[in-house]
Amino acid sequence: MTRFSSRALVGAALTVLLGSFAVVPANAAPVPPVVTWVTSAATVTDAGIYAYGAVPAAPTCTAVDELAADLPCAVTGYAVTVGSHTLTAIVADAPAGTLTYTVTATWTLKGFYGSVKENGVWNTRKGGSTVPFKFVIKDETNVKTKDRSDIASFVAAPIPCVGQTAAVGTKTIDFLTVTKKGRTLRFHDGAFHQNWKTDKVTPTKVTVPAKGHGKAKTKKVIVPSCYQVTMTAVDGQSLTALFKLK
Repeated sequence: MTRFSSRALVGAALTVLLGSFAVVPANAAPVPPVVTWVTSAATVTDAGIYAYGAVPAAPTCTAVDELAADLPCAVTGYAVTVGSHTLTAIVADAPAGTLTYTVTATWTLKGFYGSVKENGVWNTRKGGSTVPFKFVIKDETNVKTKDRSDIASFVAAPIPCVGQTAAVGTKTIDFLTVTKKGRTLRFHDGAFHQNWKTDKVTPTKVTVPAKGHGKAKTKKVIVPSCYQVTMTAVDGQSLTALFKLK
């Protein structure tokens, strides 16, 4: 008859018990939460492409940890502007997953009408003259908009003329803030209208090098100033024209 001591039995049981557990390294990386995006036909989906003005709502998200316990999940990065956007799922104050989508420009811009030329062509005007701008904006349903808020910006910014290394002008004109009578942006006769009263260009004194044994002379010349006029709609599209004032 074989005898087993109680001490041997306890040791054997402890060995079996310990053997049933995996040894976890002390520096093991934490298990990231499992994030699920809750999307539908009424929300943005991953890799979705949407027309400006018709972007669905942002989706929500859920998250669980390695023990299948629910964690709070919030979505950031939602936008309806034209371009690529990334939604980020935030769990425990840290990013835990992303979803991307694209908003495309679908509006129609027409103009500038009249004598104003676009496509990189320089419009030469006398400083102090008034330049009339006329343009039309149609939304994604092809309906003309009359709302000024559909214009993101409309400015005349000084730029170097051809052959200049720096812009002569120093003042940027924001047409959306102009309040002087006759010069405000307005909508009538089916189009937006804006009158730009340009600045006068004053002669500048320059020194003319001497010829031969003569003396250098000083005379006044007109140094042109150039501007780029850009009207940008809220869908991201724009109309641009270049001006040289003499």
